[in-house]
Amino acid sequence: MKLIIVSILIIAFASCGKYENGPAVSLRTKNARIINKWKIETSDTLFLTKADPIAPEDSSTGSLYANYIEFQKDEIYYNPPTYGSWNFNEEKENVEVTVNNNTLSYKILKLKNNELWLFYSDSIISVENHYVSYE
Repeated sequence: MKLIIVSILIIAFASCGKYENGPAVSLRTKNARIINKWKIETSDTLFLTKADPIAPEDSSTGSLYANYIEFQKDEIYYNPPTYGSWNFNEEKENVEVTVNNNTLSYKILKLKNNELWLFYSDSIISVENHYVSYE
């Protein structure tokens, strides 16, 4: 019985506090939490220069302007129908999305079973998207 309790504590603390906004503790792996169909709840965008931004309907760049995104085992799908691949960076602090040989890295701010917050920034744009589980 002690072995079971110790094992649970080790698993719980091994996946603690990775992201700014939680969760503090999760018994599910990061892969198990991100593999889901997500719909956008809020999106905050700040244009940092006067350059023309990527149009929201432009899905050829890997930017996650979409009504929904779906992370599957090795692939990502988002609306409008676009397919690509994804993976965590080595520290599992960012998710890297590749579409048409273009890779963008999104910082994970929150990764819960039913909530995902992603942040992207470059010299032109800063975007924070909040997603909730689609179903």
